[in-house]
Amino acid sequence: MAHSLGGYFDFAHGDCNALLLDSVIYYNFQAVPDRYRDIAGQMGISTENKSDSQVREELTESIVDLRREAGMNYTLSGLGLKREDIPVLAEMASNDACMLTNPRELSVAEVEEIYARAF
Repeated sequence: MAHSLGGYFDFAHGDCNALLLDSVIYYNFQAVPDRYRDIAGQMGISTENKSDSQVREELTESIVDLRREAGMNYTLSGLGLKREDIPVLAEMASNDACMLTNPRELSVAEVEEIYARAF
């Protein structure tokens, strides 16, 4: 998804990853909850006696906080992206070979939802 976003709009790849990370984690969490629980623990988030949805919320909030601490106080819309760009980006991202390594198989509509969440 970051490839499509960066390539289409000439945005830095790292910025694209940072802007999409919390939305991608939010969507993929259910496919590999143990992996994301491990990541949360490494980030100092207690996961004991918490549901997957509690851990997912805390992890994604922590990612957003980290991004803001790094000076990225904007979202995709802050970069000038328009909602009407999302279907084009989603189609491009769905055709990216890197999508094969995503822990969850995604339809074009689901990719659109992730972009919209990062908006």
